[in-house]
Amino acid sequence: MGIESWEVLLPSHDIARQILKNEMVRRKNLFLKALEEKDVSILPRLIDDAKRGKCPYCPFYDKCINQDSETNEAKEMAKEIDLLDIRGVVDLKNSAAT
Repeated sequence: MGIESWEVLLPSHDIARQILKNEMVRRKNLFLKALEEKDVSILPRLIDDAKRGKCPYCPFYDKCINQDSETNEAKEMAKEIDLLDIRGVVDLKNSAAT
């Protein structure tokens, strides 16, 4: 298990800058709400390849997958395509730290 970090370089006038900022704030607020309400069901889980590649090694796998439910809103959020996942939108440099 490790921490992923991303460096995104964008021109100051690029609309992607505001879209990324809004998404980070949205996810931060959702995370804080989950902490305050002690309700992880509102947090989206990983899906598809990400889930198969990362989840089996997570120490919270059983609790997350088999015990805690996930709201419909969280499921829908998990299906959203992130701006960073759209090929060619931004040039990413991934630097993973463990």
